[in-house]
Amino acid sequence: MRSRKLNLNISEDDMDTNELLTIGISLYQEEKYSEAIEYFNQAISHDLSCAKAYHYRGLVCRKQRDKQGAIENLQQAAILLNDKEYTAICNKIQKLIEQHCYKESEALQPDDREYNWIFHNENWFESYDDLAEMFPDEFMSSADIYCAIEDAKAYIKEEFEKLERWLSKRLKPIQLLRQRRTNNAKFDKERLQNNKLPIYNSHEAIAQAMGVSVKGLRFLAFSRKKSQYIRFQIPKKTGGNREISAPKYLLKKAQNWILHNILEKLELPEGETRRGESLD
Repeated sequence: MRSRKLNLNISEDDMDTNELLTIGISLYQEEKYSEAIEYFNQAISHDLSCAKAYHYRGLVCRKQRDKQGAIENLQQAAILLNDKEYTAICNKIQKLIEQHCYKESEALQPDDREYNWIFHNENWFESYDDLAEMFPDEFMSSADIYCAIEDAKAYIKEEFEKLERWLSKRLKPIQLLRQRRTNNAKFDKERLQNNKLPIYNSHEAIAQAMGVSVKGLRFLAFSRKKSQYIRFQIPKKTGGNREISAPKYLLKKAQNWILHNILEKLELPEGETRRGESLD
């Protein structure tokens, strides 16, 4: 197995963007943030539009308590990806970053003055703990305050980690979709034109041509939670019932568009006919 520096035989300048990202992500997962960010910096210098590098550099900055760096890098990744769900999660992380201080609060140093009395309820108390002991309903003890702070830190850490997991999980399907778009752009336009077939290479264009929303098209393509069919029974002449599955309105609309704009225009093999046509 190759080492982080590829056995030091290949410099970072000789690596491609994917190699830099792979090593950087591995270092990030090992919590070696200072080393990881070097690879993400290099990946971005190779490709200024590398959303994945900005994404992970933002996460590293967050781990390093670089508030501004975390926000700027995640925002840049969101701009490049142009995905509503990714942007929404980014906004939640940014809000969480802005609401909580990133630098560890300096521990309160004990006052070294000779007299450090506290006046409360017409009495003087030598220390805060003495005050909390006398008025437990009004003041938390130092131990209770410490526990509350630690609980708050644990909760904030958990929230960050949960949002960052969601964000990284969302990154994968976005990149797959972008790759598919790139592949879809490599089509034989002349052949489509010769066969009088529609020329579209984005889901937005297809949705517009079908007369459905992009959200509706995505629902048809990816949703598995709800059936796209209405199922019912009708009586058979010979007795019993026949199960019918009829497409719902949105699916039927898309199917009709595909039928009239694509399938009916395709040449059939010799000897085959479409429904309703005759061999004569």
